[in-house]
Amino acid sequence: MSEDKTMLVRELGNVTADNEFTFEYTLKTIAELIEMEDLDLTKIKALPFQAQITYTGMDGNKYLRVIS
Repeated sequence: MSEDKTMLVRELGNVTADNEFTFEYTLKTIAELIEMEDLDLTKIKALPFQAQITYTGMDGNKYLRVIS
């Protein structure tokens, strides 16, 4: 988990078509959100997040998949 707890990095090792991984996301508490100076809670209409998956293919090339 990053220092400001906004980014999580996991090393999963070898993965096959039979593997399945699940991640659960939660919001910071209202108290934590209110304390954030660069956040106006009255203007939030969506909660965007992104997953970036980097892996090495069977051909040896490195790939990046971004899911927003």
